[in-house]
Amino acid sequence: PATGNPPASGWYCLQSVGTVNGATKTVSVAVELATMPAVFSSGIFGSASIRMDSNSQVIGPAGTNGSVTMNNNATISGLVTADKDSYNVSTTQLPEANRNPITTPLPVPTFSIAFSAPAAPTAPTVVSSSAWPLGNWKVNNSASPLASGSYTASSGLSSGQSTIAVQNNATVYVNGGNLSMDKSTWTTGNNTTIYVTNGNMSLTSNSRITSGSNSTYYVNGGIYVDEAMSLGANSTVYSKQGMQLNSNTTMNLPGAGYLYLANTGNAANANALIIGSKSVFSLGSVGNSSLLYCRGSANISDATININGPTTDNAATKVYFTGDLDLNNATVINTTGNVEIYVTGRLLMSNNSKILAANNSNLVMKMGGFVDLNNNAEIRSGTNSTIAMLIDDNVTFSNNTVIEKAVVLATGNVELNNNSNITGAIISTGSEVYMTNNSIVTYDEEAVKIIWNNITDQV
Repeated sequence: PATGNPPASGWYCLQSVGTVNGATKTVSVAVELATMPAVFSSGIFGSASIRMDSNSQVIGPAGTNGSVTMNNNATISGLVTADKDSYNVSTTQLPEANRNPITTPLPVPTFSIAFSAPAAPTAPTVVSSSAWPLGNWKVNNSASPLASGSYTASSGLSSGQSTIAVQNNATVYVNGGNLSMDKSTWTTGNNTTIYVTNGNMSLTSNSRITSGSNSTYYVNGGIYVDEAMSLGANSTVYSKQGMQLNSNTTMNLPGAGYLYLANTGNAANANALIIGSKSVFSLGSVGNSSLLYCRGSANISDATININGPTTDNAATKVYFTGDLDLNNATVINTTGNVEIYVTGRLLMSNNSKILAANNSNLVMKMGGFVDLNNNAEIRSGTNSTIAMLIDDNVTFSNNTVIEKAVVLATGNVELNNNSNITGAIISTGSEVYMTNNSIVTYDEEAVKIIWNNITDQV
């Protein structure tokens, strides 16, 4: 517009007229412009109020539709927007030139963390099959082959110190008991189906399964892994009673994988996934979308989680937890590409646990419950990467928590204390932002604009 002011949101028609060798051509294109809400122009924004004390700092602007209270050497370096009668701070601490009094409240964004639950995989159709030909493949049944076809083990299946090679297009039904492997290795080809109809699948004492692409593991009990389980691309794992990876375990489900875990009890937040120390869990590969659905909570301790997503627009690897997500004891989640994490319950991070977005990645986290990061917890993004946290509850960052290049958008109170350090923006759409005990927020305008562009369809 001629005024030089930013145009309003809406659709605009852009035209370019050019003349070459006497011929004139006009090219038109329709552009939809979404204006970033004013609250995103603040390092911290508390819809109801801002309170700061004990050497807390905002490096950049701040805003609220209510009051600002600053005590005990708290500082804000930029312009402070607040209700005209609600600056509860001396002009020495916040000069008049740094005040932007308002009479009309700033509009606050709304968002939803709701999602549609993915469908549970359908049980394989039981077809006519031969009896399992290798007995219970007990001690030293080395390199036993299993040809293509369908087989039934009618009283469970167990092994000890065995090696089994399964050809492509094989189906194994384990009826009436568990699939139990002890000191055993099972290698299967492509299009393998393992259906445990009424029991658990247990891989103990250094046992491992390695499967080709398009494999299906459908277990009506639980899955317990001591050593390794690795499936090829486009594979599906379903466990009706969750999955437990013990210490020093490897689980790999690459691109377009589908891992569906129900919980281990009747409570809505019972554990669906438990991962022990020094384990490595990898889901998806760049260029392919995968999905992890935990119908329940996850407890992950001293483990590494790699979540890889596609780099193309409108596609992402999605991870769902309908209970809590508890990351503790130096657990690290690495994300690459486009990744979305949904947590219906609480997000708990403690004791040096980290969530890291790699270079050129976008991470969106949607949480319905309380968020508590403490004891050196970190959420960081790499070069050209951004992180958006949409939280429909209260938030606490404490005890040396670090968040880098992220927007935290919460409906409840947000509290930062004890040397917490945030780069990006903290926004409470319905309540207060409180900072104390040397906590610091540094406004990163460039990162905030990029994040806003990434979530305009959700906010």
